[in-house]
Amino acid sequence: MSQALSPESWANYWRGSAAADAFAEGGVNHPAVSGFWQMFLDEGLLAPGQRVLEVAAGSGDLSYRLYDRFGDALDYFALDYSNLALDHLRQRVPGATVFAADAARPPLAPGAFDAVLSQFGVEYAGDDAIVGLAELVAPGGCIGLALHCTGSSIHADSNASCHVLNAFQELGFLDTAAAVFAAGQHALQTGETADYQHKAAGLSLVLTQVDGLCERIKGCSAALTISRIADDVVSLHDSLERQDCAAILAWLQRLQDEMGPYRERFQAMCDAAQTPERIARSCAAFEARGFNIVFKALLRTGPDDDPAGVGLILQRQ
Repeated sequence: MSQALSPESWANYWRGSAAADAFAEGGVNHPAVSGFWQMFLDEGLLAPGQRVLEVAAGSGDLSYRLYDRFGDALDYFALDYSNLALDHLRQRVPGATVFAADAARPPLAPGAFDAVLSQFGVEYAGDDAIVGLAELVAPGGCIGLALHCTGSSIHADSNASCHVLNAFQELGFLDTAAAVFAAGQHALQTGETADYQHKAAGLSLVLTQVDGLCERIKGCSAALTISRIADDVVSLHDSLERQDCAAILAWLQRLQDEMGPYRERFQAMCDAAQTPERIARSCAAFEARGFNIVFKALLRTGPDDDPAGVGLILQRQ
């Protein structure tokens, strides 16, 4: 069962992503996922005047997509743990009503919405939260879900990223770098360099280990992030005499504070990934609640490609 991240962890995730393309775009923009939502729209399940809720909305990729197509013809609602993400959503979708809440316990009236949607979000709150969406849908309404699944490229990336981050923490790179810059600051102030030189030699050794780690597990999200951090540390160290060591130490502490939530995010992705058995149980539960399964399939761009996730479209009788 997936364990929900704390509001603080989600806030750290969004804060750390604020300068990244993923934050601006609001989600995973895989062609197969985009194709799934286009198919959902082509089903004609939405009509002007309807109330549409995006659950675990993040910065509102789906809401924005609907707004781009329907404009003010729909009433937009969004629920997410992170106020920071919801603030961004409101900028993208004017007039949206937002709820900062747990998807496992939505503070919303039963049957209040004509459509309930989620893209790589509600599964983080657990399988009960997925099935619980049924309670929010009005008669004749629909549910559209793109969910993480085992075997997907996202699942593989998350597994690899967890491994990289665990190994990175064990190497103690950030602590070693902080010790070097603190010793460097002392050396610049006093001219005493012995301690600095000793710690700099230790940093060189750990850098070699970090490079080896990133080389062994190429391409995953965390490896790319760690590689950039290591490159930045090297660049700053090479120009130590021109740097503000106190500012560098503060930066390293912020990175240290973010590492736990960053790893937690990837672990949550792994835990949330739906197996065929979990998907089958959820579909059976939806059917028991009066829903027809309109669509259920892995989302692929080609028959031999890894899936980006699993797509579900359900309609209440």
